[in-house]
Amino acid sequence: MNRVENDIKVSIIIPAYNVEKYIERCIKSASKQTLAEIEIIVINDGSTDRTKEIIESLAQQDKRMVVINQVNGGPSSARNAGLDIAKGEFIQHLDGDDWIEELACQELYAFAKLKNLDVVICDFFSNDDKGKVDYITEWSQAQGEYLAVDALHAFLAVKFQPCIWAKFFRACLYREIRLPLHILFGEDLATTPKLLLKAQLVGKYNKAFVHYTYNPKSITKNHVYKKNSELFAVFKSIRLFLKENDYKETFQQELLDLEFYYVTGLLLAPPHWDCIEYKKKIQELCNYISKTNHINFLVNYHIYNKIMLKIIMRFPYPFLIRFFQIQHIIKSKLRRFNNK
Repeated sequence: MNRVENDIKVSIIIPAYNVEKYIERCIKSASKQTLAEIEIIVINDGSTDRTKEIIESLAQQDKRMVVINQVNGGPSSARNAGLDIAKGEFIQHLDGDDWIEELACQELYAFAKLKNLDVVICDFFSNDDKGKVDYITEWSQAQGEYLAVDALHAFLAVKFQPCIWAKFFRACLYREIRLPLHILFGEDLATTPKLLLKAQLVGKYNKAFVHYTYNPKSITKNHVYKKNSELFAVFKSIRLFLKENDYKETFQQELLDLEFYYVTGLLLAPPHWDCIEYKKKIQELCNYISKTNHINFLVNYHIYNKIMLKIIMRFPYPFLIRFFQIQHIIKSKLRRFNNK
């Protein structure tokens, strides 16, 4: 009997770009889900290696697979293409170089339905190619349901990460939301708070399902300074969304603190001392810090000291001048803030 649209409980969306080494493991982990009522949407995002060949071969073995071949448009474009055709009641994102435990969809779907949840946040595993596995706890809360607004406050306070593949979303949240095409790095950060804002109940499930693969050759690992430099666009997108939904004043202070926390990460990028673009972004950061008046986050001095220690350990001598400039700006702002 052919399945009708509402028979599909979970759509697993997998963007894939030049991941021939990993994609078979990823897709097979999705195919082995103990929940039968799923669809697996794999988007070949213009791969130039054997990724497309492997995907199409696996699709012949599992009729629940839907394959999209498109010109390379980046991870947001690929995920959006999957969201456009997804028929599931819930969405599980999965990157092409990661994989997922067999019970994931069954347990997350049952938990979401039992508690009437719009989003489920769960833990995840971090794996490297040498076999090391770390268990990563997201949002250290008791297992159960919470108001979405409380989850959003926790997100803005950096109590869990923005990665969308470690979260289980009700599909209807995406009716008005898509990942931003103009942001190639930080698209999760630009999207997760918007989805939380549209939700009502968010659950924490204290179990890990997704195995995140630390791939040192990944573009997001090798170009960290580019990733962080796009954070200005990320937060502009979030502010606009909050304004359009009449939440600008509610979360304004927390969002400013979060933005400051993330953009200082630009200073912690791998060494790119000879890169003109990197130097420009460092100057942008100096200008940003100079103009920022809301820095409650830095009153937490262990955060401040952690950031400063990492900066001074990474900067070679020519860049120490820039470091001391930033340190002077921050300390002067802290003094003014504490004197209010």
